[in-house]
Amino acid sequence: MKAGDWEEAILQLKELVAIDSSHELANGMLASVYAQIGLTDKAADLFRQALRINPNNVLATYQMGLVLLTAGRHQEALDAFRPMLRDENDFLAHFHSALALIGLQRSAEARTLLLHSQKNMPSAHPLHEHLQKLLSATD
Repeated sequence: MKAGDWEEAILQLKELVAIDSSHELANGMLASVYAQIGLTDKAADLFRQALRINPNNVLATYQMGLVLLTAGRHQEALDAFRPMLRDENDFLAHFHSALALIGLQRSAEARTLLLHSQKNMPSAHPLHEHLQKLLSATD
């Protein structure tokens, strides 16, 4: 994966999953590779598999939400991020949930999440400027 050899990564990870279908890390990594090459449905299915194995896998939850958001599947992305919104300090889940709400044309709800994200997002974070622009746009 580090070398960007997606075909080899897929082959190796599929072998690992074939040996142990409950291998949480292999399922998550294979999902990530599929996400990298734009196979959204396969990626989402494998992130769901990783979450069946470990429902508390925050990384799989977050990555699944991102894959769905990137694919324009806003409601599914919002549903994926929803459990992470319980963490008051998780500014990324709030930010990306707001993006999903904007995609669903629910700007007032999005603004609430953006304001929440603003409280916790460090000003040096790469998304901070985008957050500020979104807040201005949802005024």
